[in-house]
Amino acid sequence: MTKLIIRNVGPIKDINIELNKINVIIGPQSSGKSTINKIACFCSWVEKKVSLEQSFNYFLKDDNFISNLTIFHKLDGYFHDDSEICYESSVMKFSFKYSNKCPNFEWINQYDYIRTKISYIPAERNIVSMIYDWKQVNLPKNNIFNFMSDWNMARKAYTLDHTLDIKAINTKYYYDESQDIDFLETPSGNKIQLINASSGQQSMIPLYILLNYFTETIYNNKSQDDNIENKERDAKLTYQILMRSIQNTISNTEIDINDEKGINEYLNSILKVTKNNKGIHIPKEGMNFVKLVSGYFTHFIKTNYTSLYIEEPELNLFPSTQKELLYYILNIIQQKDHKLFITTHSPYILYALNNCMMGWLVKDNMPEEIANSLESYKSWIDPKLVSAWQINDGQIVSIQEKSTKSIGKHYFNKIMNETMNEYYTMLNYFNPNDYEK
Repeated sequence: MTKLIIRNVGPIKDINIELNKINVIIGPQSSGKSTINKIACFCSWVEKKVSLEQSFNYFLKDDNFISNLTIFHKLDGYFHDDSEICYESSVMKFSFKYSNKCPNFEWINQYDYIRTKISYIPAERNIVSMIYDWKQVNLPKNNIFNFMSDWNMARKAYTLDHTLDIKAINTKYYYDESQDIDFLETPSGNKIQLINASSGQQSMIPLYILLNYFTETIYNNKSQDDNIENKERDAKLTYQILMRSIQNTISNTEIDINDEKGINEYLNSILKVTKNNKGIHIPKEGMNFVKLVSGYFTHFIKTNYTSLYIEEPELNLFPSTQKELLYYILNIIQQKDHKLFITTHSPYILYALNNCMMGWLVKDNMPEEIANSLESYKSWIDPKLVSAWQINDGQIVSIQEKSTKSIGKHYFNKIMNETMNEYYTMLNYFNPNDYEK
């Protein structure tokens, strides 16, 4: 698992967590949930950038590390001399102390990185639904700006001939590029513009579209990043991959890595294809070289999965819709090695997540006909793949039971009990006759 330590950043005093496939944090407003989510997202991006460039240099220059973090994730004023971030994955580890300004990096397995698409979906996502000319909004290059760019790319995949069925709200979505307008279509055929939709629809549609696009559509379409800068970076990485593969292949030979002629002759010999009546053959050394290159390309050049960082998926949604949305998210992220990190204020998100974990625990004991009748059935997930925490005074505490890993005691239950207890206390003194008077 990936380890993340944050000390003295904004409201966060000291947290030390291991990031899982699914990560959920609850807590009061301004308690630090989003701060953790943002820093986890940023560290994942740092790992990606360093791995694809095969160099730490960018983050060792000037104040690139902290400036990228504070600008993109709007964390200006959150850092002080005693602020610290530590991150460790199977690929690398790095630490940053604000007093030093410059991070320390160390490779663990330099060529083990598996390329991921990173998507941060902010709470302000309904900006693209509420404002007709949202493209004209002047923003710094922060997470809202980046989300708007992702939205503008994703929505173009869903046209009148290829609508997206959003079952949770019984609506179809499509984008009309000729008018540059997003449309919703009801089962009766009624069409309305997204800008005229309800607040719940305006919040959910952008989230749902990006979820579908970044977990399914981009992989089906095999779309490529046509950014010139990224293409140049990948070209350099390709060269490094080939050189690394050559180095590993000739390691047991007397060939000098700097002997270009000798390397060419050797590669020609091991990659020489022969044919007989039993088929086509390539020497064992050649197969090893091909497998090595192929493995590196699969990891580095091809995007393998998406890491989703979502703020408050429940915004403006009715409880049953929140539940259905959570089931949808858990269903789609299990179709690849997708990762999820969400912050929430909703007990319904937690209850729905608990259903999915309990379903996995009892799946071998439950009759199939009963299992199939449950809404959560297709979203059941191994509790070992889930980590759920709550923030307590700048510290983080697990809210999962040790035995089942299902979610146990947490803020929401406590608040609900306190609220209901107050009601029942007053109910003891209620006299219907007094009310009738």
